[in-house]
This record gives sequence, C-alpha cells and structure tokens, in this order.
Amino acid sequence: YGGVFMDNALLVLSAAHHNSTADGHRFFKTGDPFYPCRQVDEKYKDMCYFNAIQQYLMESPPIQAGNSQDKVDGGFALCREAPEKNRPRCFEGLGVFWGYSVGWNIKTMRESCLRGESFDEQKSCVIGAASRYRRMGREEFLRFCNNLPKELAAPCIESRENLYLF
Repeated sequence: YGGVFMDNALLVLSAAHHNSTADGHRFFKTGDPFYPCRQVDEKYKDMCYFNAIQQYLMESPPIQAGNSQDKVDGGFALCREAPEKNRPRCFEGLGVFWGYSVGWNIKTMRESCLRGESFDEQKSCVIGAASRYRRMGREEFLRFCNNLPKELAAPCIESRENLYLF
C-alpha cells in the first residue's frame, strides 16, 4: 500500500507542475494532508502517515531562502496531529522526505531533525534520515550519525540493523 499513499504526494507535485490542483482525485482532499489515513484499516495507518508528510512538503509554499526551517517546524507540527501511535512513522517520513528538499546536506539535516520538540520526535526524524544515508553507503551513513549529539548518534547507528523503511 505504500505506493498508493505515495501517489497523493506525486499527484500534488504533478498538479503544481501543471499549474492546477489535485482536487477531485478520489484519494486526495485539499486541506487534509492525512487523507485517507484516518479511514484506512489499522494495518495500513503507519505507512499512510509515513507518506502523508510528503504531501505537506510538496503542497505547502516552496522552499525559499529563509523559510526552510519554518517548513520543517510545520512538518513537525503536522505530525503531532497524527494519532499518537502513528506519530513516530510520520516523523520518520519527515526525516526521509525533507532530505530530498535540502539535497541531503548533513549539517542541514542534523539541524532540521534537532528542531523536534522532544527526544522521541528528534530520534524518529533521525532514523528516517538515516535510512536514506544508509543507501548512500556506509561512510555517508556514519558521517551523518556521528555528526549528531551523542544521545541521538547511538540510536542512529543502531538503526542500521533495523531499517525497514525501504
């Protein structure tokens, strides 16, 4: 089902590219970035909330000089609106999909994940980002993890054994 949920984000991106909207698509509702997450069976909710943050990142105003951290803060705020048990996956999604927006710059990703209000939010964002750095190779993965505060570096490095995101 991950591809189905990813389609919403791609629909928004395509609509923006063509100067139109995604309104009317049966799996999309303007103003409800978590649609259809609240309606799907429980077993699909984690994957839906993980992908929903993509839709927010693409649909909200584009990144411009000076507003990128506002966008990250908005992503964290949005994930806090998800049901508590699905929030970690939403924050992981933020870590994954925000990286595309900033070109996987390690310093920017570090600063972005540290904007989470709690250790758990930061940790989930870091684990999401780490899943992508891992795909870039061992050195890049370790460079990212070792650039974090000690309390986040350990779970980042440990995540390499449990990265199930992709």
